[in-house]
Amino acid sequence: IMNINLDNFCINRKMFIVFLCLFFVFIFTGCTKQNNAPNQHIPTDQNGQLNNNKQFFYSLLDGKIIDQEEDKNPFVALMIDNFIDSRPVSGINSTSIVYEVPVEAGITRFMGIFELNNLPEKIGPIRSARPYFAGLAEEYEAIYAHAGGSPQVINELKEKKYNIFNLDEISANGIYFWRDNSRISPFNLYTSRDLINKFIQKKGIANYSDFRPWNFQDQVEKNDDSANQRVEIGSYKEPVLWKYDSEQKIYLRYQNNKPYLDVDNNQVSTVNLIVQKTPIIVIDAIGRREIKIRGRGTAYIYMNGEKIDGNWIRENNRTIFYDQEGGEIKFLRGNIWI
Repeated sequence: IMNINLDNFCINRKMFIVFLCLFFVFIFTGCTKQNNAPNQHIPTDQNGQLNNNKQFFYSLLDGKIIDQEEDKNPFVALMIDNFIDSRPVSGINSTSIVYEVPVEAGITRFMGIFELNNLPEKIGPIRSARPYFAGLAEEYEAIYAHAGGSPQVINELKEKKYNIFNLDEISANGIYFWRDNSRISPFNLYTSRDLINKFIQKKGIANYSDFRPWNFQDQVEKNDDSANQRVEIGSYKEPVLWKYDSEQKIYLRYQNNKPYLDVDNNQVSTVNLIVQKTPIIVIDAIGRREIKIRGRGTAYIYMNGEKIDGNWIRENNRTIFYDQEGGEIKFLRGNIWI
């Protein structure tokens, strides 16, 4: 009887130790995941005391406060035209991130990255895709909405080269877009939040975008006046100028020496402005470009009226911006224009 009891004791003791180890692993893993969540924040009150009754969740795109459920939604990348016949554009001021990149004829085109819940009821005009835009949309595993594209990117999308959800108006998804008959084609194609949501439901897109977010910080007060800071980009057919407004703490956009207004007569603006330098090669008679978006290069980051000389590096399918000392840039909470 003694031997049996000792055996049972040894077995129970081993089970208890295993259970205890698993318990601590579970606790450690859970705490680590919560503490490292880049978009989670337990706010403090005016006295700096923790307010455990509420948690804030930050957007992975622009660092703004969002509802927790919004964090589970896929992001949406939409091609928006910048040709003169497309203006004023719709929805551009609802973006979290905008990529402005040259296309043919010396003009630029926008790709807006949207939080799903921030999509307005009219976005566009929607235009065609290019490989470098699709490659940038892949950084967010986004729904990529466009109207056709260059032969190269259409073939690559068919071959599923990019880790994105392809939403092409010209192929088989025209029901998720509409034409505004008050404008001339092809500068009159639009989509909306409701139509994008219908696409998500129809295709069964349930998983949220999984990518490495940038770092963000709260607004930092400054004593000096930086209202005169100007960022000029003169290499486009219509030169672009950004002027810093120290009262609103934003950069206001001008194009071709005029304020760049959206359809609601609001001037386009951004909190964070990035100039990313990279090789651009014209590859055919039409003027299509090959643009390097992987590797590394020089970047200039503008925020809060200040300029930071830095670099960009894209490894593991995500572009990260650094200062000259190698520290990762902390953007101000708010939209970003690249």
